[in-house]
Amino acid sequence: MGYYTHIMIEAKARYGHILRDRNLVMRGKRDGDSLTLVFKRKGPGDWKLPVELHVPGKSETGRDQALWEDVQLTADIHQEVTFGDAGWVGFICRQSERLEYLHGDDMSKFIEQIGLYIKECSVIPYGEVENRVSPETAMAYADLIDLIGAEDPGIQFSTDGNLQTLTVEDAAGQQSVSFAWNEKKVAGEIYVDGKLAERLERPESWEIQDALSRHFTSQMDLKIR
Repeated sequence: MGYYTHIMIEAKARYGHILRDRNLVMRGKRDGDSLTLVFKRKGPGDWKLPVELHVPGKSETGRDQALWEDVQLTADIHQEVTFGDAGWVGFICRQSERLEYLHGDDMSKFIEQIGLYIKECSVIPYGEVENRVSPETAMAYADLIDLIGAEDPGIQFSTDGNLQTLTVEDAAGQQSVSFAWNEKKVAGEIYVDGKLAERLERPESWEIQDALSRHFTSQMDLKIR
């Protein structure tokens, strides 16, 4: 029996039902002496689960076979944002997490926690996907929904294939706040009543949130149609 065989067999036995339910397959990638277990959706397209199980090699552990206490999990937690009924969708990486077994931990709970990550983390596209917006536009959309605080925020979305624009207007169409994201330039612009109010060059997510909050607050009398 190979060094990794025990881990591979147990992983398939423990998480196989989750993989089947989510239409995922598990694959092992070798990196020198170590092994990383990755998860991909079956079928066309490059959709992956942003969860990886890293298993160090024999040279690092000094054992004859890999054990669960050697496994280290990394995961990126994404929020999926749906743009109304138009079919557009975006993904926001909210945080990255790491899980590993520490001496004295409950091994059964550790293995169960790994299963929860595999079960609950969003599967995201890594290649070209129709009707997908940039993470920055998705972030701005989610921020505008929070600022408006309405079930039907009436956010308008448009794109020409490169420039992605979100706009909120009053009922008369006289007051507005817009966020425009340029994929090629990796830059955003905020417009208030059609006039450029701020440019954002390669912004972090918090900078988008801060700028939108600042300019939207200046238009508090904006009545969403």
